[in-house]
Amino acid sequence: MGGLSLSNWQANADEFWRNERLGGSHPPHARLTGGLAASLRTIGQVAAQRAILIPVSALACGGAAVFAHIAGTTFVFQGIYRLSPALSSLVYGLNAVGNMAGSLAYGRLAKRRRPEVLLIISGALATTGAAVLLLIQATIGSNTLMTWLCLLITISACGVFFPAVLTVAQSRGRAAPGATSALLGGGQFLFGAAVSPLVGVFGAQSPAPMAAVMTSCLVLGTLAAIATKRAHVS
Repeated sequence: MGGLSLSNWQANADEFWRNERLGGSHPPHARLTGGLAASLRTIGQVAAQRAILIPVSALACGGAAVFAHIAGTTFVFQGIYRLSPALSSLVYGLNAVGNMAGSLAYGRLAKRRRPEVLLIISGALATTGAAVLLLIQATIGSNTLMTWLCLLITISACGVFFPAVLTVAQSRGRAAPGATSALLGGGQFLFGAAVSPLVGVFGAQSPAPMAAVMTSCLVLGTLAAIATKRAHVS
């Protein structure tokens, strides 16, 4: 009897979670059918919408800048500034903490400012950090501390940039969230994979190649952020 009661309770619990909790965010009647062909067709339809494609491009540019940072950090701090692997990891870890702090700050800032505005501000701040590093390196030459501070500014600002652009893109593509997510992820990683090798191609004797690649990507990302706001208004 006890076993029967337990089975009934388990069945009722399973039914509750299936109906009330695990129904999914996308209603069944709106879900796509037709397999890969239908999915690709939907992705194409989403990509054809300028209001969605522009923030997707902004994320791709921002992601490429972060990939360039990842590709160049070890060469810069260990190969150029001769930091030990432990100290180099510490620098990288502090930048990661800055990025997390930016993401946490976005939650508070989003209560006061629209994500489109935060996207532009964070993009401009991230671009400034990378551009200042490039300028200093091209003129007087950067040292370890200055290089780290500039990168910290950029990576921390990216902590706001990424959730802002994701919020904008997913809200505009909510009619096809899966296709929008595929565009966001695919664009980010494809552009990042294409850009990262440029850091090594232009040399690893100074932070300039890494700073130049990051600055170029972030300038494009900020321009896309501005276009994102205008596309939303129109």
